[in-house]
Amino acid sequence: MARPKIPEDEILDRVAEVFAEVGYERATTQRLAKAAGVAETTLFRRFGSKAELFARALASDVEALAAAGHPSPTADLRADLVRLVQGYQQMWARRGALLPVLFREAQYLQELSVATELPSGMVERAMGIIQHHQDRGALIGATPAQCVTALLAPFLVVGLMASLPLRVTPATLDPEEHVDRFLSGWRA
Repeated sequence: MARPKIPEDEILDRVAEVFAEVGYERATTQRLAKAAGVAETTLFRRFGSKAELFARALASDVEALAAAGHPSPTADLRADLVRLVQGYQQMWARRGALLPVLFREAQYLQELSVATELPSGMVERAMGIIQHHQDRGALIGATPAQCVTALLAPFLVVGLMASLPLRVTPATLDPEEHVDRFLSGWRA
């Protein structure tokens, strides 16, 4: 009797846990397949390669969260930035444990370059929102990259702290309060 087909999102959730736990390089396809509840050949047939599987695990539902946080910019600077920050916060909660793996291992594993496209695209879209508001004269003229760093880095740090076995509990950041503090220093 054939096993029931496991939904793709469930496979991606399961392999994401393995990648987060042991890293990309140490996650064998055998271990990934076992965690996903499928045969190794099924993984390769459905995802092509281990690198593509990692990229898809990182991207699963993150693209939807990123799109929600990166709609077309409006005339409301604060609302756009709050949406942007909330999208990143949700993305980190969902798949943030994979980002340290990507940051750590992509620098020496060329095959992981496929997985860098999503974070790169997210940063580019965030910079586009910042640029839009700079062009309108609503934000000061620092580079969009500097503004995005100032706006989003605290969420990255909190996410990294939450993923580590620390003896201290990382701070929680309220997106609206954070945006208000950001705007107090960056608004034109």
